[in-house]
Amino acid sequence: MMLRIILSILAFCLMSICSAADTPPTAVYHLWAGSNSPARLGYELPLIRLLLDETLAQYGPYELHVHQLEHSYLESYERIDKGKFDFVIAPDGKGTIPENTKIRRIPHKIWNGYLGYRQIVVRKHRLAEFEGVESLASLRQFKIGQGENWRDNQFYARNGVKLVEAKTFSALFSMLKHNRFDCVPLGINEVDATVQEQNSQGGDFVIVPNLILRYPLEAYLMVSAYKPQLAKRLSAGFEIVKANGKRKVLLENFMQDKLKKLDHPGVVILDLN
Repeated sequence: MMLRIILSILAFCLMSICSAADTPPTAVYHLWAGSNSPARLGYELPLIRLLLDETLAQYGPYELHVHQLEHSYLESYERIDKGKFDFVIAPDGKGTIPENTKIRRIPHKIWNGYLGYRQIVVRKHRLAEFEGVESLASLRQFKIGQGENWRDNQFYARNGVKLVEAKTFSALFSMLKHNRFDCVPLGINEVDATVQEQNSQGGDFVIVPNLILRYPLEAYLMVSAYKPQLAKRLSAGFEIVKANGKRKVLLENFMQDKLKKLDHPGVVILDLN
């Protein structure tokens, strides 16, 4: 009887060891999201989790840590290059990523072009000044605020629009409140929720109605060269969710109300090249 009990215990232990050996270790990923507005993260974080969840069978379990310490994109790239963060969602373009950095771009668009549609945020008492803006010439009389090293800044500079850079996203609104510039253009994917949040903290901001700036802007996942397996996993995840339609549904659900602004009667769209 004792021998049978001992053999049973040994068999159980052996099965537990084999089961543990078959389970891949949990991968830990660190995403830097310090320059992305909370409104944008309402779509971007579910998308990232979807990509990781859809690849569980191939790549195993994971932990996702989201770091929202605010600093510029330039600093974030430097930290990713040094292995302090694993990846970031950021606009891609010449001059925005430092040369010789060990960062891989995952070649799948995050926003399908919607990132380049911008609405203008102003202080409430100055709204009337902007309601007559119908051309780039009339826009050039104002000074706009944007984040440091944002890809957007190249479009404004190229089109002769005066620009002031803020170190962080949240600093934009403090600087606007203190008249360091006249307005802040933000994406239609984030502007409503961002203004609501800022006003809940004592802001007096409004969105200029029926005026949209448009330029070709897209964001991508940028992954550290120290994490080649993560890059492969995210790429595989994109292929899966594009094939099964889950990414399309996620983006459309997030954008459906926001896109109605483009069809509003009398809307003025100013194109920046």
